[in-house]
Amino acid sequence: MDSTKKPHHPPFDPVVADRLLSRLAEDDDFRQLFASDPQAALREVGHPDAAAALASASCMKVQRLASKEEIRACQEALQRDLTSAAAYTVVYSFDANELAGRLRRK
Repeated sequence: MDSTKKPHHPPFDPVVADRLLSRLAEDDDFRQLFASDPQAALREVGHPDAAAALASASCMKVQRLASKEEIRACQEALQRDLTSAAAYTVVYSFDANELAGRLRRK
């Protein structure tokens, strides 16, 4: 295998992406789970390979999770990014600082 090539990561299933974003935008217990154990959170919303998604998706690892309001404000764009065939090459994050910057650029 050519070590210079990045591994391909399939996009999120739209249903799983919607569940993830909805829970991040509404559910305090789920937000706490996502912040402390993103792999368990992805499994909970039905991601078929949460470990692989986390291995390469820096968006799933956050210093400070964006607020529910910030997630809601960017929900459509995040849904598009997560489900895109270009997923994992698009810069997106659930980190508060990253989403705040995205909101300023709107």
